[in-house]
Amino acid sequence: MTHPTPGTGVTSSPLSWTRIAGIAIGIGTLASIPLYFVVDGAPPPWMVLTRTMINLMTFGAFLVFFAALKGVLEQRGEQNWLISLYWGCALTYGAVSLVARSMEAGAVIGNSGPPIDPTVDGPLAYGSMLLHGSVPRLLTAIMLLALWRLLASDDRFPEWLRWLALSFALANAAFIPSLFFGPDAAQFYSAVGWGNSATVASFIALWALATGLSVRSP
Repeated sequence: MTHPTPGTGVTSSPLSWTRIAGIAIGIGTLASIPLYFVVDGAPPPWMVLTRTMINLMTFGAFLVFFAALKGVLEQRGEQNWLISLYWGCALTYGAVSLVARSMEAGAVIGNSGPPIDPTVDGPLAYGSMLLHGSVPRLLTAIMLLALWRLLASDDRFPEWLRWLALSFALANAAFIPSLFFGPDAAQFYSAVGWGNSATVASFIALWALATGLSVRSP
């Protein structure tokens, strides 16, 4: 009996998994974002836990995407230090994001009083603000800058995707100093403002979706 050579099947290709995971990230992000804005005031516990569950699945897809994209980049065998920089930021970004979601869910699970908004209320809110804001903005900016350089002259990725990574990186970098602008979630530019923790935070997911839809075989 002849067995297929490892790594040659469609489902074992890092390029294929980059596509699959990128599209899954886009779907998960689009499903979770409305759950942050449909209620005026503190959301009911089931809504917080539902969006947390969706986020967990989405960040699982992120880990697959990051690993698959690393495999695609390593096929060129060049600029290994930039791949290491991207990979280190990607793993740290995933860990930070999972801790932030855990603290959100924990505040709701441990609350026995009226509903709270775990991003701004409760004993864990202030401690987790940078986990939603400046910390992932820094990691995303470095990661996307590394990818902007790594994707140069790579025919598998369209040129516009590379420049989209640069523009998203600069947008994330612009929000790193938001930690100086207070904890008002209703403000666009604050430590946990909607421009920071929602709008710009979604750029990495949009880039992953764009990558999943546009990456092509050599």
